[in-house]
Amino acid sequence: MILYIFLLIYLVNIIIIIIHELAHYIVAKILWNEVEEIVIGSRILSIKLYKVSLSPIIFGGRVDVKWNKVANSNIYQIILFFLSGVFANFITLIICWLYIKSIYGNLYIILSGFTIVINSIPIYNTDMSILLKVIKKLKKYK
Repeated sequence: MILYIFLLIYLVNIIIIIIHELAHYIVAKILWNEVEEIVIGSRILSIKLYKVSLSPIIFGGRVDVKWNKVANSNIYQIILFFLSGVFANFITLIICWLYIKSIYGNLYIILSGFTIVINSIPIYNTDMSILLKVIKKLKKYK
């Protein structure tokens, strides 16, 4: 039973991360038309296929975009890129809350809510902390 719960948490977390990073990817393709790499999980034990890197050790992900594309963008485009993942998690959380009445939906709501809160706090390597670093770097760059 414990193994089943951990496996369920692991699989739901993978879905949350993929949705989150897919939102960043879509916005990056719309704004800059180019993405260097999409990483789902850790660099440890990762397999790279074209521009996608996958790892069974899932603690996050990222979408890499060339710095010169970001540096030549306005601040609203950069904010849109960094907040798109949290927004996608929020939309899917609302959909689950409204339509999926099961343990899977409840688990998704809890883990997605946790992901939204963590990524909204400017702590180590969250969307908000990286956004603040990029804005600070842009002020020096321009």
